[in-house]
Amino acid sequence: MTNENVPGGVIDFSAREGWIFPEKADQTDNIALQLLDRGGSVTAPTVLADLRGDLLKMIDNDANSAFERKSSPGQNVRALGVVLQFDLGARFGVSRIRFFPRNADSDFLAPDFPFQDDYMRAYELFLNDGTRETLAAGLPVFTSVLLVLQNDQPVVDVQIEPQYVRYIQLKSQTTVGFEIGEFQVFGEGFVPTAEYHSDIFDLGSELALWGALRWEEESQGDPIRSQVPISTRSGFDDSPVVFNRLLSDLDGA
Repeated sequence: MTNENVPGGVIDFSAREGWIFPEKADQTDNIALQLLDRGGSVTAPTVLADLRGDLLKMIDNDANSAFERKSSPGQNVRALGVVLQFDLGARFGVSRIRFFPRNADSDFLAPDFPFQDDYMRAYELFLNDGTRETLAAGLPVFTSVLLVLQNDQPVVDVQIEPQYVRYIQLKSQTTVGFEIGEFQVFGEGFVPTAEYHSDIFDLGSELALWGALRWEEESQGDPIRSQVPISTRSGFDDSPVVFNRLLSDLDGA
């Protein structure tokens, strides 16, 4: 299977052999870990420097690495107003968001990096569900869901009402330097949409007519709230593009 078979990367092939399912979020699975595989990204639009490698340390599941915004002797680093944006690559039913510095979480102990006190002292959290109506010029319009101006918790654990989310924005509201060892996103339920493109069925040079198409399906929950559209197309090659040729006579008609 390639990305062309599963645009968005949210088809599950492992749940049952020979079947395909839309991806389902488990409350114990960190959705952020696979965001790159789904075409997502992590960016810092307010920081001019190229931080791609450092930003990915927040979603590498490694207790010893971290994204840092801390000053050091001879180098002054701005912490206030830093914006971190996470594109999950698809829409998920999100119910929980966590982030913390190294050696702060009991599951991510890093005794060689005792920076558990370098947590974000103040922050604001924004969400966007990724629907077309919530985009402006292709960019997400974020809604603030939480503002904390005096944070004393090294491990920030935000519980939210389950809702579809694709984009998450975290904004630093502190002048004190900080680091984020891991940024975690948890959810529940199936993704709202998933798409699968089969490989091309080449029936040869002879014209062929499709007969009845049959498949086996299974639904969970209220079947009225879900649907599976099936579509086909035909052509002489594997391109979905239709080309038109405009002709005119010598009189320009």
